Amino acid sequence: SIFYINDLHGKMTNMERLYAISKQFDYFTPSYEMDKLKLASGDIILGENYLANKVAHNFMNWSGFSATALGNHEMDVIPTKMSELTKDAKYKILGANVTVDKGTPMDGKITKSFVEEHNGNKYGIIGIAPSDVLDRVKHNKSVEEMHVSDLESTIQSVQEEIDKFKAQGINKVILLSHSGYDNDKRIAAETSGLDVILGGHSHNILENVKDGVNLLTSKDGE
Repeated sequence: SIFYINDLHGKMTNMERLYAISKQFDYFTPSYEMDKLKLASGDIILGENYLANKVAHNFMNWSGFSATALGNHEMDVIPTKMSELTKDAKYKILGANVTVDKGTPMDGKITKSFVEEHNGNKYGIIGIAPSDVLDRVKHNKSVEEMHVSDLESTIQSVQEEIDKFKAQGINKVILLSHSGYDNDKRIAAETSGLDVILGGHSHNILENVKDGVNLLTSKDGE
């Protein structure tokens, strides 16, 4: 069972509500054993206001999220401030399609993927940043020091991470995507071995299970 958020844009009232709901998720005990994951797909913070961003960071820590994708609004924050903000993060910042210049403040702070284990079950979790970040973020040190791949290279990077998990015998793979709905559909169709995409960025509301809308087929027919 996945508790999932995206595109909060630093709205504190929403964080208060979501924190309360996340605790209900924690305390819920079904009649069967359930693995519980808490994940985010980026744009949790907004803008350069350090105190407001600190609230969002604390919300992530206190709610128990294990990872978030790097969104464009995370890149609104200059790298020195982002590094300082997240120095005590209990969650990982994921960007399989992000290259960070060596020796810059965010060097070593962004991870391509990781493995989360519950009750002996291993989940491979990948994250990607938006390929249109240069159109979304004003020119600052973030876009000078952190480089996001185009969509074609991003799809390749996602497949490479899936293949790494496969080599480890891990076949439950989740993508935290801040790439947008249309791009997510392409990623689903052009990769194999990906089970769930948790999307963001384009703010589409997807309800229920609908074939061809949010139930998609991989290039291997899965």
